[in-house]
Amino acid sequence: KAMKDPFLTKALAAMHEAPSQSWTIHKLAEVAGMSRSSFAQRFKDTVGMPPLTYLIDYRLRLAARYLRLQQNSISRISDMVGYASDSTFSQAFRRVYGVSPKAYRQQYQQQKLA
Repeated sequence: KAMKDPFLTKALAAMHEAPSQSWTIHKLAEVAGMSRSSFAQRFKDTVGMPPLTYLIDYRLRLAARYLRLQQNSISRISDMVGYASDSTFSQAFRRVYGVSPKAYRQQYQQQKLA
């Protein structure tokens, strides 16, 4: 539904093209060509969550994919998905996936070998 909205499509595309950028509601609203409050409300009504919550979710899903499919260090993956510090990334990842990025990667590799 959000991809059919010409305003939200611009913001979603920007987030997906540059997940490591330091996005704010203000910057995303500018990309969408809307006021901050209108953008935030429209995004939440259409997508079902606030824009920055969506961005965090997207970043962590992307990080999980990178952990499974790439040999980059956890520090590099943290940087690639927009976290300023490895500890902040690890805390956010653990909160969503229940394990550290390192443990997640190890579990995936063990499953692949089994």
